[in-house]
Amino acid sequence: MAIAVTGDIGRRSRMEPAFKELLQKGRSLASELKLTEAIGLYQKWLKEDRPNSQDTPLKPAEKSCLAVAYNNLGQLKYLKVDFEGAVEDYNQAILYDPELAAAYYNRGTIMYRMGDFNGAVNDMEKATSLNPSNEEFKTGLERARLQLGGTS
Repeated sequence: MAIAVTGDIGRRSRMEPAFKELLQKGRSLASELKLTEAIGLYQKWLKEDRPNSQDTPLKPAEKSCLAVAYNNLGQLKYLKVDFEGAVEDYNQAILYDPELAAAYYNRGTIMYRMGDFNGAVNDMEKATSLNPSNEEFKTGLERARLQLGGTS
């Protein structure tokens, strides 16, 4: 099962240039298999450069950026087999954007790998309901259901 990188990124229309730069650098580092460096890049952005919510509530676009950043950080940790850290990041992504289908799918993939097929089915059902045309999500859901002995 492959992991979705950002899944729903296309629906985000007005991202800050700094965030777009983060995504480009993160993808470049990941493609060069510099996973630790890419993780550090996302962690630095989330700690130092992220939208600040102390004075005013976050705008939807800011929440969306945070969700994608946490989802991508989770993917990088998944690739380093840090499943616990990845799940924490996917949980954060879902907190910031409960409509980010990729975060549910990615978390479900880890549940599947860990043998929690009920958890995998739940997350993959949610991902598929949010993005019903995604074939990868449907295939993942079918595989998780088969592990439970259910029907697809």
